[in-house]
Order: sequence, then structure tokens, then C-alpha cells
Amino acid sequence: MSEKMTHSIALSQAIALLSSDSTDRSEIIEHLEALRASLDKRAQRSKDTDRKPTPKELKAQAERQELMTATFNEMNKRPDFLYECKMLADTMYVSTPKMAHILADLVEQGKVKRIDGKKPNFQIVKGE
Repeated sequence: MSEKMTHSIALSQAIALLSSDSTDRSEIIEHLEALRASLDKRAQRSKDTDRKPTPKELKAQAERQELMTATFNEMNKRPDFLYECKMLADTMYVSTPKMAHILADLVEQGKVKRIDGKKPNFQIVKGE
């Protein structure tokens, strides 16, 4: 299985091909090697550092938290009721996949429990 073709790998292969030729292409090779080093350094730096979330990401996180709170509050109105994902999605005016993610987060936080069956149902965990 071959490894994923990255800019760095492509540059390495281009440098090797240019180096194997008898024509003097040292200036091109030097430039490509500098470019490869720059790409590798940038890739390493992005792996090593935690970056600040963008304003768009912050807004999305806030909206997700707001939807999670609203969903939990809606479910808390009838704590003994079994909720379906689609029903909650329709109630909260969001897509079913988005509500599935919200419910998964609530389950992970221990606020809601998933009850498996033909269609999974969700219920508020008592004491929350």
C-alpha cells in the first residue's frame, strides 16, 4: 500500500527525478528543497500548537450548546416520556442528523439515556 501523496512527497519525488538528469538544475532543486522544508515546518507547527478557534467556530459551538440546552429543557418537561430523534428534531426545527449528534452529546454527558429497540428512544436520566 502506497503512502498518501502529500506536497512534501511530491516535491521529494520531483527533486529525485531532477537530480537524476545530467542537466544542471541545481537552482530549481534548491528552490524545491526550500519549499519542501517550509511545508514540512508548517505541517509540524500546526500539529504541535493549539490554535484559537475562529469566530465562526465559536459561533457554531455556542449554537450547539444552546440547542443542547433547549433540547434537554424540552425533554425535561416530560421526564417519563420516550423521545424519538426525529420527533425532537421536528420540535427543535433542526435536521435529524444534527439532533442525533446533540442527543449523542447528551448521552455522553449522562443527562439522557438511550433505550435501544426497533427505533432508539431517548429519556431524561432521573436526578438531572
